[in-house]
Amino acid sequence: MTMRKVEFLIGLAAILMTAVPLTAFAEGQPPPGVQLQYLIDRAGVETLLAKYAKAVDFGTPEEYAALFTEDGVIHMQGKDFKGRKAIHDMIAPALTKPADGAPTRRMRHILSNVDIELNGDTATVFESWATISKDKDGRPAIGAIGHYTDTAVKVNGQWLFAKRVIDLDLAAPRPANR
Repeated sequence: MTMRKVEFLIGLAAILMTAVPLTAFAEGQPPPGVQLQYLIDRAGVETLLAKYAKAVDFGTPEEYAALFTEDGVIHMQGKDFKGRKAIHDMIAPALTKPADGAPTRRMRHILSNVDIELNGDTATVFESWATISKDKDGRPAIGAIGHYTDTAVKVNGQWLFAKRVIDLDLAAPRPANR
């Protein structure tokens, strides 16, 4: 075996070991096809999470709402927004570009500590988040820190949010002139 093949196999093993919890390979493990489906589903859920951050940071209300099932729910600040239309209408003020061409105030979402539990075509997901935006002097500043608790479901092969609970753990104080 060439050195290049050895390096490839070591790299592939490293990727697999970081992508799949070691418990998935414990004694009594499921057959290889089931393991492959686990990886495919996990990647699908991770893609959903990335699309959410992209939609809320750069997207449109339509792109954002399309990440939820038709009867999907966002629960935040004691309120439920049920269905794509309600979700669209809730997020539209934050994502719609002003008619006068003024820039919208955008932030970036940073996701971490993602824990995905798969159970067939349903996933329970927990992740921490933080938002970063410009302060009054144009420097990066943390806006808020919180966590999401999600129920995701696979619909026609695509993972979507059935429910997303958005919890705010810590918000940075806002200057009085904002």
